[in-house]
Amino acid sequence: NKVLGIGVALHGIVNAKTGVSKYAPYYGWKDLNVKERLEEQLGYPVYIDNDVRAMALGESSFGITKDISNFITINISNGIGAGIIINNSPYYGVDFSAGEIGHIVVEPDGDKCNCGNYGCLETVASNNSILRRVIKLIKQGANTSLEYEDINDITIQDICNSAAQGDELCIATLKEAARYIGLAITNLINILNPTAIVVVGEIFNNTYHTIEELDSIVKKMALKLPTENVKIIKSVLGNNAAVVGAATLVIREVFNGTNIK
Repeated sequence: NKVLGIGVALHGIVNAKTGVSKYAPYYGWKDLNVKERLEEQLGYPVYIDNDVRAMALGESSFGITKDISNFITINISNGIGAGIIINNSPYYGVDFSAGEIGHIVVEPDGDKCNCGNYGCLETVASNNSILRRVIKLIKQGANTSLEYEDINDITIQDICNSAAQGDELCIATLKEAARYIGLAITNLINILNPTAIVVVGEIFNNTYHTIEELDSIVKKMALKLPTENVKIIKSVLGNNAAVVGAATLVIREVFNGTNIK
């Protein structure tokens, strides 16, 4: 019966202490005080954090990692990011930019990214890049069971559904994206030595091809010792991960206090 606050899980670099969106490339925001503006309009306390960091907090409180104190949540959407939990607390980094793995360069001569660099992970493994790849291959004459009236209306969910039904083009494209994601995960495992990697995104919902590919790359390329104990698991929160994460921001602040440094 009482609203305690509003939680916002926002893409890009977010100062979780001040509620300022430092950089949101898809919205064209820079140094925008989202917290202040929303509180003025809505009249409730507003708590804001990076979307994937919020997802990780949601997983820690209500998801598959309730009993795990060191893990990383990776979200694959139009962007790619990671939420890092160390000793049950989120790791923010000096400038609140920890976890921006979507901008790790994996193809030095690749396409230009929204961040201005070339060949970032997002250019080869995000939902948008997967869609572009499938559409390009179909236009080049690749066989597929995908059904569409307008090729530009194909969605990432269509691709995932077709992959689950055995479409070779969709499977191959998802596996290619998973290989790049696996390389990024390998680096995270070698550096941070987590207990688990939790993956979120449509490409993990209806097919296990991507999970299998991630496992294969990690076992092949990561250091043996940290790989022996790490688990790559799918989020149980699924499409609600960001919503649950946003609510968790409010719950943590109201009942525990975040003590963000």
